[in-house]
Amino acid sequence: WKDEYDLCLDLFTSCGETNYATGNFSGVGILLQPVVRHARCLEDKIRPYTILINSLGGEGKYSDAVEMGLKVLALLGETFPENIDESHVAQDMSTTLTLLGSTTIEEILRMGELQDEQKHEANQILQLLCVHALKWNTDLGALIIFRMLRISMQYGLSKASCFAFSNISMMLCCTVGDIRRGYEYGKLALKLLERFNAREHLPRVYVTVYGLVYPYTEPCQACLPSHQHAYKVAMELGDIEWAVQNVNLYTLVAMQCGSKLGPLIQELKNYLQELKDFNHLIITTIIPPTLQYFINLVDPEGNPTVLCRDGFDMESFLQQAEENSFANLHRHCYFMCFLLAYLFDDMERAREMYHRYDKAEKSFPLTNPLPDEVFASGLLATATVRSSEDNALFWRRIAHDSHSNVCRRCENSSWNNQHRMHLLTAEIAYMNGDAEAAAVSYGLAITSAGEHKFLHEKALAYERAGIFYADAGHDFEEARKHFELAHSSYLEWGATRKASDLASKFLSPCSQNL
Repeated sequence: WKDEYDLCLDLFTSCGETNYATGNFSGVGILLQPVVRHARCLEDKIRPYTILINSLGGEGKYSDAVEMGLKVLALLGETFPENIDESHVAQDMSTTLTLLGSTTIEEILRMGELQDEQKHEANQILQLLCVHALKWNTDLGALIIFRMLRISMQYGLSKASCFAFSNISMMLCCTVGDIRRGYEYGKLALKLLERFNAREHLPRVYVTVYGLVYPYTEPCQACLPSHQHAYKVAMELGDIEWAVQNVNLYTLVAMQCGSKLGPLIQELKNYLQELKDFNHLIITTIIPPTLQYFINLVDPEGNPTVLCRDGFDMESFLQQAEENSFANLHRHCYFMCFLLAYLFDDMERAREMYHRYDKAEKSFPLTNPLPDEVFASGLLATATVRSSEDNALFWRRIAHDSHSNVCRRCENSSWNNQHRMHLLTAEIAYMNGDAEAAAVSYGLAITSAGEHKFLHEKALAYERAGIFYADAGHDFEEARKHFELAHSSYLEWGATRKASDLASKFLSPCSQNL
């Protein structure tokens, strides 16, 4: 270190980075602690610290990653309160939004670039720390986002500004509920990506903008290619964590869109194969359980309501996820379980899984549930009220809350939500005994789902309408017609197991349901 300082600095740092990229976290600390100890200036410590923080985050040691990052930030002149609570977030958000509100989007785009090197280095650590803080302490994560935005507004724009504006767009949409303003800052983040040619920031910006902002307003099908592109860019950059995050969002959006199951299943299997050497990050992804959900809709063998086949076991997966500090995956798994049970008419299991989902969501909350979850909760609730008198008030409240939520979403994106609004309207009317209103709304749901390319929910609308006509209207001819259309739509989607189940219940000569 004394005689070959530059060589040692580069060699040890590069080797530490290689160990991180290959998941050998124990090797990262062994290689980089000497760098931090021997580095002659703070500037030479930034890259090693960045790798060390990433390594701790990769191990799920978020508190350690955040603690190290905060120490580095303090050296760079960026300090945070020790005991952060909601009052700090509210005050910081107010200050930041006031600052942003005093400047138009066009004025921001004309701002000069950040020249202060220390602020550049602070931004680098802030951006990295934000990801880990949001998984460990969301209040701190919010303060970090606000700090990055204020640096951009007060000292000038940089590549890090792309990430900062993408995150404020997410917060405005998912937390504040200001969809219009959030959408505008999302577009700004994309324009800054282009201005700075910030390819290395593209995967993380696309996760937020195309996964968590644009689906509020844009057709969700249009977001899928952006996640595919971001995954490719991230893999080329060796940015595996953000490759995984883009696959996460791609999978969720594809589930919402009702992508054709055959190609989608194969695509997700390909992603898992490509990521197999990065097992430390696979546990952070919703791909394995969601892939199993899709397979259950196709595979003729086994119980379709249980996520346990082809080497995947949900309970083992959830235990491993919790051990690695990703306990929030419980919510997503239980959601898919109650949805599968609903689709295959196992209402007792559907209610059991819903209560597990509801409990998990309270324990590990998201600021705004995905539309699929809200919609499916309403469908389960209306079906439960019709089939059981137990807890009727509870389920009616779920049904009406879900309907109100989807109606609000429809105000910003009728493309993504209109058919869902109509189907919930129909199911609530059916639940309340209003056959005339139900019949009209089922028709609107079917038409809207078809026009907006939601094949899976067009199939579901046909099926629910068939059940309605067979039960409330006693119009068995109309019911059969809708069941046949549901069957063909499920087959077109690729859900062969679901189609077979529907045919055996409603279309076979032996069926007792018609």
